[in-house]
Amino acid sequence: MVWLSATYSPYLLAQRDALWQRDPAAIALPVGAPARAGAARCVLPWDWIAIAACALLMLGLLRWPPHAPRLRALGEALLALLPVLLIAFGVGDSQRPDARSGALILLALGFALLLSVRRTPLLAPWHWLAPWRQWALPLLPVLAALLLWLAQPVMVPGMASFVGYLPWAALQQYLLLVIVARRLDYALAWRPLAVLLAALLFALAHTPNTPLMLLAFAAGLLWTGWFLRRGALLPVIVAHALGATLLLGIASNAGWLRSLAIGGRYLGWGG
Repeated sequence: MVWLSATYSPYLLAQRDALWQRDPAAIALPVGAPARAGAARCVLPWDWIAIAACALLMLGLLRWPPHAPRLRALGEALLALLPVLLIAFGVGDSQRPDARSGALILLALGFALLLSVRRTPLLAPWHWLAPWRQWALPLLPVLAALLLWLAQPVMVPGMASFVGYLPWAALQQYLLLVIVARRLDYALAWRPLAVLLAALLFALAHTPNTPLMLLAFAAGLLWTGWFLRRGALLPVIVAHALGATLLLGIASNAGWLRSLAIGGRYLGWGG
């Protein structure tokens, strides 16, 4: 068992990888984590405090009188992604859902459904499908992921991985595009800024996995801009799931993309 710094840095991850190369059975823990097997991260009370605060903020915004509609739309956009950002910043486990991450996902879903039922008429319309000839642009990141996989084919991704990832891709893109991007587009009244902010939020949702954050930012720019112009969600969901499946095929501890994990799981807190 080796104790590492509790502060994230690329150097810390390099230390961890070098340790595992010398001794694959070594256990690398951040300073302050419990030293018993199967509990590499401490469940701190502030986790539940953060979840409760998120729920109260959502409830308060839903009960807020419909004054200053642009400001309200901005608040709804930011709060809709707050549960996902909390998971990325260490509340819950992104790879092995526990009670905390489950509560946050339910909060995100519930808030999104309530906003969908409310139906703000000033938002841009959206639909599921698009003509096949319009699928080329949202599928462009898939081509980039395919080229990356051909350059480093660690494993061949299977159809099961793609099918299993589809629901998670659908949830992410529904939150990002239908709930967040359309409200940012209306609240900011300048589409380039709305696209940029949505892509930044999408990248932050993959913290602290730096390579994945950069990929998410680039894809988020393309997908958000295309969605706000075309209004079709399904092509982006399919592109997201295909791209993630290909990236899963090259993810490894030794490569430039260590894994698709985010939050504490990426830092090795989850064991």
